[in-house]
Amino acid sequence: MNKHTFLITILIICLFISINSDAQSDIPSVDITNYPQEAKEGYKIFSQKCIKCHSAAKPLNAPYSGEAWKTTVYRMMRKEGSFVTQKEADKIYAFLVQYSSSRKPVQAVETKGLSPIDAGKKVYQQRGCAACHIISGLGGKVGPDLTAIGKTRNTEFLYKWLKNPQAVKPATIMPNLNLTDKEIKPLVEYLTNLK
Repeated sequence: MNKHTFLITILIICLFISINSDAQSDIPSVDITNYPQEAKEGYKIFSQKCIKCHSAAKPLNAPYSGEAWKTTVYRMMRKEGSFVTQKEADKIYAFLVQYSSSRKPVQAVETKGLSPIDAGKKVYQQRGCAACHIISGLGGKVGPDLTAIGKTRNTEFLYKWLKNPQAVKPATIMPNLNLTDKEIKPLVEYLTNLK
């Protein structure tokens, strides 16, 4: 191995360690002491594999429940490059359901006194939409970029989609967030104005 190849190898290893340590520091502390064994194992897999593509804080703060997690975990498992087996996905799902059931129920976002667009932006931020979607360069990359969604989707489509994504497209990876009408209406207003 020549000097040049050796230095490149060292740089790649350092970069990998740096990325891995940054990702590990993003994992919120979760007390799994009283979790069933499968959920404990799921937390370990989640901590090792899911953070390769996702900020761990985002899914742990997502307002999902059992069925929404099932849809999300198993669709993520089938994505190219996930390297998650069926058995591991079952355990990740068990962990996320256990974790979600121990949190307080999600409260509707309070938007009283805000303009419809500001109210929609608040719903977008507080209901975790940015975990999967980008607007103007900020957010996750799991779902489509919404920066100009108002150019391609109308109010009626967005309302139906946000009410129940699987009713519009059964194979979608987007979970049903169980948004209330008071949340959907301003959120649609906000999204349709993104052009």
